[in-house]
Amino acid sequence: MPQSPRAYIYEIFVGLQGEGIYVGERELFIRFCGCNLSCPYCDTKYALVKASTCSVEEEAGTRKFYKVSNPIDADELVGLISPLLKNRKIYHSVVLTGGEPLLWCDFLVPFLKRLKEMNLPVTLETNGILPVELGKIIDFVDIVSMDYKLPSTLDGSDYSDKHLLFLEVAKAREVIIKFVITRNVGFSELKNALMLVRKIGDFPIVLQPVSPSGGVEAPDELALLRMQEIGKELFSSVRVIPQMHKIGGWK
Repeated sequence: MPQSPRAYIYEIFVGLQGEGIYVGERELFIRFCGCNLSCPYCDTKYALVKASTCSVEEEAGTRKFYKVSNPIDADELVGLISPLLKNRKIYHSVVLTGGEPLLWCDFLVPFLKRLKEMNLPVTLETNGILPVELGKIIDFVDIVSMDYKLPSTLDGSDYSDKHLLFLEVAKAREVIIKFVITRNVGFSELKNALMLVRKIGDFPIVLQPVSPSGGVEAPDELALLRMQEIGKELFSSVRVIPQMHKIGGWK
């Protein structure tokens, strides 16, 4: 009998959403290991490699963790998260984050089927360049929170074609698009990207000034105001929201 798919997971914990339009909501976070990109501003570099163990919060909101061995199968993961979801009505969703969760799409199919039985929405946080993998799990996802990678933030790498293919799949669900904004981002660069996205749909747009680190700096307030103005010419909702978990000292 073939072995069920398994995944490397870095950590499982309850926390406050720190990014995007649902900032402040209570979430159960499942952070997967590994990523197919290496962004200079990445704030979860510790999760980019396959960890030998996964840290699991003992009780929601205690920040006391125990370790389990990686990799983990779907049934085991359901067993690990169930004790944290005793009062499901207070949770906004289960958040699949990383790293890049879609690297584990073959694992996610059986896991998300089981998760749907628990009657909790699922949020996928993704870099938005794996449309084929998204297609395998889109029926089990409720919210897609997609990063749009601007070339100036990634040493010139342009993923616009993949982003558009990804959005064609994602638009079957609620979609939120986040642009990480560094000081290198130009107005015309942002406008061109927004115009491409607008051809697919009118999605909520989040302009997220980068949390400064490693020499990567955020733009000033006036630049952000101008960028928001550019966005509002095309989209109904354009918000400037920094990483609130960094400001608030949340996990």
